[in-house]
Formats: sequence, structure tokens, C-alpha cells
Amino acid sequence: MINSQILAKQKRMEIYNLSPNHCTHCGSILSYEKRKLKFCNHSCSATYINSNKDNNKRKYKKKECEICGVITTNHRFCSKGCMGKSMIKYQTPEDLLNVKRARGREAFARYSSRKKYQTPTDENLSAIQKFYENCPKGYEVDHIIPISKGGAHSLTNLQYLTISDNRRKNAKLNWCPEDDSNVRPHS
Repeated sequence: MINSQILAKQKRMEIYNLSPNHCTHCGSILSYEKRKLKFCNHSCSATYINSNKDNNKRKYKKKECEICGVITTNHRFCSKGCMGKSMIKYQTPEDLLNVKRARGREAFARYSSRKKYQTPTDENLSAIQKFYENCPKGYEVDHIIPISKGGAHSLTNLQYLTISDNRRKNAKLNWCPEDDSNVRPHS
């Protein structure tokens, strides 16, 4: 009995698919489950009903979308896609790249000025430069006491750390390379 009902439903679906109903508003094909409806979704129904109203009886007047220019009854945009496009600050990827570069330059300038003012006047700058130049591959020069925490930019406050250790250390004062939770006293 159940198989005969399934076969009958399949036959009705095949017959429906030969000449399916279409949405009154957008013209898209309605599925078999929606065959008794006039619209494919609530949005098409509301748009169709509102399109027949006078402009002065609408909640929002008909006007052009601010992004694409489509006539819409929505407040400002015709769709969520256009609303999302309006929130994009940068028109091209190059604009975004330029802003990121400017932020990086500004951060580096702040770091450099801090470093400049925290370098002792009697420090041998050429020795510091050689220390940076002789940094082994896979390592970075790190300030034992970070400049952001008041450490001096001097040869005695510099050390070589692996790139991953330097990233993990960040601006921590008491840090041990084996385990981030260990505290190492400074001498």
C-alpha cells in the first residue's frame, strides 16, 4: 500500500514537471511542494502587493538603490548585498594595501622614536648595528626588557631568539623559551 502511494506521488510530480507553475512576480519555477502558491517566497509576494500601491501609501517611497540604481521600496538599498557594499571603506584592494602600509609605517616610526629616546648617549651604535647584521638565519634580535616596557636599546639588552620564540615572547618581561608560564629572573 505504501509503495503504491509513493508511485502515485512520483507520477503526479512527473506530470507537474511537464508544465510547472511560475511565480507571479519573478517568473521562477515553483517546486512541486509549492505548486498551489502564487509566489515563490514571502519577498516576491510583498513586492508584488506593494508594487500596486500608490507611492504615498507606502512605508518607504519608491526610489533608486544608492549602490546599483535599481528602483526599490526599501529604505536605502535594494538588497543585503548592496547594503554590504556600502559598508566597504576601500574601493580597491590597492586602497586597502596603502592604508595598511601607512599604519605599518606609523607603527614603525613610533617604535623607532621610542628606540631612539631609549638608547643611552654613550652606547656604541656601530656595535648594535653589527649585532643586528650578525643575526643567524632563523633568528631575530630581541630586547630582553622590551622597549615598550622601558628597556634600553643597548647591547646588554639584546639577545638572539628564534622567530617563533620571539613571537611568543612579544612584550613580556619575565619569559623563558621552554615554557611561556615559567618566570625567569633577570640578573
